[in-house]
Amino acid sequence: MRIEAQQTRCARFAAGASCDTPQRSTVRSRGLDYVVHCCGLEPGGGEGPPKNMIPSTHTEPRQALPGVRLHYSAARFTRLFATVVVALCVVHILLRFVSVATGNERLGGLVFFFGLGAEQNVPTLYSSVTLLVVAGLLYVTARTIKTNRVYWWVLCFAFVFLALDEFGEIHEKLIKPLQEKLHTSGAGAFHYAWIIPYGIASIVFGLAFLRFLLRLPRKTASLFVIGGAVFVTGAIGMEMVGGILFEEGGTKHWGYWSVQTLEEALEMTGVLVFLYGLSDYMDSHLGGLTIRIGSEAQSAARTPIRAPLEPALAPPRKVAKLRRPDVAS
Repeated sequence: MRIEAQQTRCARFAAGASCDTPQRSTVRSRGLDYVVHCCGLEPGGGEGPPKNMIPSTHTEPRQALPGVRLHYSAARFTRLFATVVVALCVVHILLRFVSVATGNERLGGLVFFFGLGAEQNVPTLYSSVTLLVVAGLLYVTARTIKTNRVYWWVLCFAFVFLALDEFGEIHEKLIKPLQEKLHTSGAGAFHYAWIIPYGIASIVFGLAFLRFLLRLPRKTASLFVIGGAVFVTGAIGMEMVGGILFEEGGTKHWGYWSVQTLEEALEMTGVLVFLYGLSDYMDSHLGGLTIRIGSEAQSAARTPIRAPLEPALAPPRKVAKLRRPDVAS
C-alpha cells in the first residue's frame, strides 16, 4: 500500500499536482554528481543505489619488468665461437709439444682432457654445444620463415644428429662391425669403415639440397657450401688419410697427430662458416639475433582493471525542472 501511495503522489506531481516528497537531492562525492530521484523507490522495488551508478573500469600503467636484451650480429656471434676454437687448438698443440719434450704422454690427464683427437672431453663438449646452437638457430628459422620450411627442418634434425654423434661416439662404434661386414681392415683409406655410409649419406644429402641452395641468396648459399665442404673434408677426408697413416705406423708419431689435429680443426672451422652464413641470413631476413635474459620489459601499456570497491557513475542526466502549471482562478 505504501508503494502504491508514493507512486500515485509522484504521478500527481508529474501532472501538476502537489507532491510532498522531495523531488531530488544532489550529492557530491569526489567531484562526481550523484543525482538521486527520491520518490522513495528504485526500479527494483526497494531502496538501493542510484540508477545511474555503474561499476567503473580504469586503466593503470603496467610496471616495467627488469630484463636484459643482447643483440649479436653475425660477425660478433661467430667471433665468439672462433675464439674458443683457436684457444682449443693452441692448448692442444702446446700440450703435444710438452708431452713429447718431457716424455710424459699424459701430463696428469691434460693431454686427454684437451686433446682434439680424444672423445668425451672439452673439445668434444664444445663441438657438441656448437652443433646444438646451430640446430637451435635452424629451429628458429624453420618456425619463422615461410618458404622452404621442409629443408630448414631437415637441416635442424641433421645438426641434432651430428651433435649426438659427436658426444656419443656413434660413428666410432660402427668401425668394428663395418670392418667385419665389409672386410675393410687393412684397406688403408677405408680402415675406419664408418666413412663409407657417412660418405654416401653426405653425397645424397648434398644432391637433395641442391635446389634449396639455388633458392637461397648467393652469399648464404656460398657460405653453406663452403662450410659443408670444409666439414666433410675434415671429417671424412682427413679420416681417410689417418687410416693410411695408422696402418703404416700406428698412432704414436707426428704425422698421425698432425692429421688428427687438422681433422678436428677443419670440422670446427666448417661448422663456424656454416654458423656465420646462418647468422648472416637471420640478420638480413629475420631481423637479427637477439638474446633476452629475464622478463621482457613492458612498455607503458595500459591494462583495464576492474575496481569494484569504488564505483564511478555514468555522466549525470540533465533533469529538467518541472514547473507547476498555473491554476486557473
